[in-house]
Amino acid sequence: MTTTTWTRELILRRRHLHAAIDHAAEKAPGEAARLRLDLYTITHDFDVHSVDRSELETGFDIIEHDVARAAA
Repeated sequence: MTTTTWTRELILRRRHLHAAIDHAAEKAPGEAARLRLDLYTITHDFDVHSVDRSELETGFDIIEHDVARAAA
């Protein structure tokens, strides 16, 4: 069970990233799998307090950039 506060904004952003990864998987399934693992990892790290919100958002930014590259 997590004690981390997931705001609506963070939840919606995480869901958006999952959808974008799904779309990228059509063109680059291997890259999409890596990105999905990255997303699960940073989410887990936030849940267990290994990273703070700012680090989570930075991780989301990096994943978002990589997803855009993979989907291009």
